[in-house]
Amino acid sequence: MTGFGMAEGDVAGRRATVEIRTVNHRHFNLSARLPGDLGALESELREGLRKHFDRGHLSVTVRWVDEAAGAPRLDWAKAEAAVAALRELRDRFHLAGDVTVELIARQADLFARGDDAATVPWSALAPVVDAAAAACVAARRREGAVLTAELLARLDAIDA
Repeated sequence: MTGFGMAEGDVAGRRATVEIRTVNHRHFNLSARLPGDLGALESELREGLRKHFDRGHLSVTVRWVDEAAGAPRLDWAKAEAAVAALRELRDRFHLAGDVTVELIARQADLFARGDDAATVPWSALAPVVDAAAAACVAARRREGAVLTAELLARLDAIDA
């Protein structure tokens, strides 16, 4: 059955949206797109969805509604260590130049996204996933009822 379900809710002090799309498939097949700090929850997501769906291809997308919270921010401790290491490298090998903002800005690992700041527990995300799954299951049931009515009408036509 095809279906779509969406839910939005509070997750660890932020707002998240969970969208689930399903199409018929003879096995349970999950394709999940999660933000960085939720990536570790994929196995829990799979198990949580198995409670609602026996089979089918599920495409699940989880997004933070408050994208500004995911803006890059400087990891000051790493930046200080990088500046010190670069200056030590310069002094040890008698290199010319100084450590500049441009040089530091090129060090991508010094910048962390806000959504990578803390790990979100599955218990915080589970209620939103369950609500989206319930909406998707309801959509699948509605589709099943429409198909049942259509097939019964065709059987009546054949019988006539």
